[in-house]
Amino acid sequence: MVDFPDLLQNLNPQQRAAVTTSDGPLLVIAGAGSGKTRVITHRIAWLIRERGVAPWQVFAATFTNKAAEEMRGRVGMLLPGADLARLSISTFHSLCVGILRREAHHIGLTNRFTICDDTDQIALIKDCLTNLEVPANAVRPEEVRNYITSAKIMMLGPKEAQRDLNQEYGPLLSRVYARYQERLMANDAVDFDDLLLHVVHVFQNQPDVIKHYRSRWSYVLVDEYQDTNRVQFELVRLLAADHRNICVVGDEDQSIYSWRGAEIENLLKFSEQFPGAELIRLEQNYRSTEAILRAASEVIRHNSQRMGKDLWSERGLGEPITTFTGLSEREEAALVVETIFWIRNLKGIPFRGMGVFYRVNALSRVLEDQLRVRGIAYRVIGGIKFYDRAEIKDLLAYLRLCVNPRDGVALTRIINKPTRGIGAKSVAKLFAESVKRGVSLWECLLAVRDEKEFDISKKARAGIADLTQRIKDWGEYALDHPPREVLERILRETNYEASLGKGSDLEIMSRRENLGELLSALDEFYAQDPGSDLGMFLERVALVNAQDDLTDEDAVSLMTLHCAKGLEYQVVFIVGMEEPIFPSRRAVTDQGHFEEERRLFYVGITRAKDLLFLSRADSRRLYGRPAYNTPSLFLREVPGDLTRTLEEARHQWSEAASLRDQQMRGPRSDHAHALREPLDLATSAVGVGGGRFAIGERVQHDRLGEGEVVGVSGDGDRRKISVRFDAGLELELLERYGGLEPADESDLPY
Repeated sequence: MVDFPDLLQNLNPQQRAAVTTSDGPLLVIAGAGSGKTRVITHRIAWLIRERGVAPWQVFAATFTNKAAEEMRGRVGMLLPGADLARLSISTFHSLCVGILRREAHHIGLTNRFTICDDTDQIALIKDCLTNLEVPANAVRPEEVRNYITSAKIMMLGPKEAQRDLNQEYGPLLSRVYARYQERLMANDAVDFDDLLLHVVHVFQNQPDVIKHYRSRWSYVLVDEYQDTNRVQFELVRLLAADHRNICVVGDEDQSIYSWRGAEIENLLKFSEQFPGAELIRLEQNYRSTEAILRAASEVIRHNSQRMGKDLWSERGLGEPITTFTGLSEREEAALVVETIFWIRNLKGIPFRGMGVFYRVNALSRVLEDQLRVRGIAYRVIGGIKFYDRAEIKDLLAYLRLCVNPRDGVALTRIINKPTRGIGAKSVAKLFAESVKRGVSLWECLLAVRDEKEFDISKKARAGIADLTQRIKDWGEYALDHPPREVLERILRETNYEASLGKGSDLEIMSRRENLGELLSALDEFYAQDPGSDLGMFLERVALVNAQDDLTDEDAVSLMTLHCAKGLEYQVVFIVGMEEPIFPSRRAVTDQGHFEEERRLFYVGITRAKDLLFLSRADSRRLYGRPAYNTPSLFLREVPGDLTRTLEEARHQWSEAASLRDQQMRGPRSDHAHALREPLDLATSAVGVGGGRFAIGERVQHDRLGEGEVVGVSGDGDRRKISVRFDAGLELELLERYGGLEPADESDLPY
């Protein structure tokens, strides 16, 4: 037995090497679940305790404040009693704020400079557009902000940006960029991107300053190095140029943020940028089963932009990966939710241990609907629940006004959205007048639009007249038209979609996709009940939202694949495995983007600890349009010998549950039988105990509608029937008292 120091006792050989290789450049390729945070924190503790490095001589960069605090806490536990007050573990931006406060005079700022947030940026850009007399419809302020951010990440000034970014409106955007930067300096202010860029410029142009900081931080560590952008790389390079004591930890197979400016080449070319660098691979995974890791490895092996690694685990092979296909997106979601329910009951895994991932936010809506039907609590991670998204709430407000124009909350939300000349001052006057007259805002609008003596601008008066007339027209239209057609007319006449901006902006693209998904929701609602009207849809949404705040103590997590990075779940579902959803349409023509999409799939796979499910739909109505999508190429890259069907998985679980029940209770109980039968969908349609209904039989209920018997249990008066109703609900009813009747099939063509 080798007697390792206590700091190394619980580390594997590769982790120990990464901790103790202290001098010179070091690249640690840390596979998913390989314990990289443990390595970084132990390395910091090793430098301080075993190498005698002062805490203030170490700087470790992370990408979130939460990660920084977690690392600091872990180091404190490893070094009890040590004075770590001057130990620098922070994000790049937090580090640069402190540096810039001290060095601001080098670039013409005071040490009291203001940091502009997103709202401040947009306001300043609007002022610049006005000052430059740019027409209001020429460019969106948000588009200008994105352009400026991209330029600063790439360390480009206005002239260089116009040359290198190759934007359609490059000359205009660069002109605004130049004026924006002038205004920032005049106001003694910086934006978020300036924090890094200004520090880099100081380091490049002030030799004495960079010399000071190089001696201050003689050891530099960077976590998630594959996510660094150009300006972050330059900052690290400048700090480590002399002593070269730089350790970076990352995984090229998890580089998924190129759209934020991250450059995978920073990691792939580390040895070129820091000659003589040592390379250590962390390949033992402590999270997932061998089956999951094999699948991930086989998929990512198709990428060319990688250094290579072979993940392995001591957890054993585990269960196969389960794949399944729904006839539609609604059936896919229903299968996902049913499986979640069964896993909870058969395996005892809590809802909090399950995550559902998707490539685009719009896929969450049908999943949320199905989870609510089954009464399963859920949370949307890194995003907003579908019906709570701003653009969806806007359109729901329009629809509510079609049913009830006196809905003051809805009217307030959309009165100037999109802009129609009713500005904030006019709205304030209207509110005051409605209170003075003791009438609703709607009644106030109807009254003042024709009252010449009411003090309001002509533009606002025209906007009020147009809006009130349209709301009346839409309300009449809704009386004899399906809800979808009502919304389509509103979208057309308000130009709401165009008001969101151009489709090249990722955020705007997502918002436009959500509009289409709301159209799909209306289609689905109307298809389930052709006699339904707009009021019934709005009532359902209102009731649905009342259940959205179910306890977070035990809830299924929904999120995009990008949000899943860094998380882990016992059970993972990746839905929508179809082209052109995943990989995205853009990936078809861009090889670099295609490999990033594959890395995104790899990230999703490696979040799973025990069970992984991959699903798709034969047909899907997405963004308001029906489509028959082909299976994702990534599905074919998962080895067939590692997969099974959903029916096979259910059978294995139910048999295991029955065996456990027999071992615990002796002969099989009704409980075990009740668990097994609903899962045996392929069994014969012979009932248990000679009852009235059998598996596979169509039945109807006076309130719940029609459905199919999917399970039976018990005998006599205790005989229970499990029915999957066409509306998406699955219930277990006593056969004798459940109110079930054979479905009327007289109109079927046989």
